[in-house]
Amino acid sequence: MTRALPAKVKTGRRPKRIPADAARIIQRTAAVGANIVGIAAALGVGKTTLARWLDEHPELRDALDKGRERERHKLHNQLFRQAMKGNVLASIFLLRARHGYQSEETHDARPALVINLPPALPSADYAKLVAREREAKVIEAETVK
Repeated sequence: MTRALPAKVKTGRRPKRIPADAARIIQRTAAVGANIVGIAAALGVGKTTLARWLDEHPELRDALDKGRERERHKLHNQLFRQAMKGNVLASIFLLRARHGYQSEETHDARPALVINLPPALPSADYAKLVAREREAKVIEAETVK
């Protein structure tokens, strides 16, 4: 026989308190490229706890956004410096990503394949066709002998 818990009793672990420096940790770890799992590990919690904190506390979400923007800015600057030094791939990437550049030679490399099938036969006509093919095979087999 199982007993039901009283309605007011909470189950599970006690909720983890948000560290006082959580926003700083989130922003710093996001700025160096950490994903949600890495940021959660830096805070000593799981990714679901961090996701809940981000949903419930706009200042933590803001810290995540600022950290990711710092990372994006660093990456963009590095790519831009490479393009200015003559790195053609970096230049092309920036032109395409930031300015919508498309080369004229870009085309779909997949071959076009069209298969034309005859319309379906009525079942009686199909049965006649199969019978004729069987007869042809029998005649062919007899002539080969």
